[in-house]
Amino acid sequence: MWFLPFLWIAVAVGWSADTRAQSPRLLTNDLGFIFVCKQNMQSVLEDGIERFLRQQGFKVLNQARIMREQGVFTFDILIMGVDDKRRIFKFNALPPAKGRYAASLMTPPPTRRSTDLEEAVLKLVSEQLGCEVRQVARGENQASAEDYDKHYKIIEDLFQQAERLHGQGHL
Repeated sequence: MWFLPFLWIAVAVGWSADTRAQSPRLLTNDLGFIFVCKQNMQSVLEDGIERFLRQQGFKVLNQARIMREQGVFTFDILIMGVDDKRRIFKFNALPPAKGRYAASLMTPPPTRRSTDLEEAVLKLVSEQLGCEVRQVARGENQASAEDYDKHYKIIEDLFQQAERLHGQGHL
């Protein structure tokens, strides 16, 4: 049962992009979009997303893969990336429909738009993964740096938990 706290946090963070806390200072994604993949297998999507994030200098955590290895099936895809600029990328399945996913990129306030990175991820999804991009939205973060720091800390903790599990031979 060692993975239950990890699972609980994973689910909470996975849903946080759409159902944020009841705070008046909400964090906003620099870029958010939905994409639909009709043909791609889960492993093709995961490998493509992970490779893209690493090529862009992000450290990658594939929570869905970790949970599957533990016999827990919550999301087909739940991948996060963080980099040295403290940017956060999230990719997750949108249950219950198969083949529907969400992606988001968030930078610390004030928003520091990375148009090259934003265009590269849209190109990855549409051209390399062969999925249809829908509902693209760009935002400006008005939340405080303190709010962002709290959110980033939760994600950092997930990475640390995964590293500890890996070190204990659980991955």
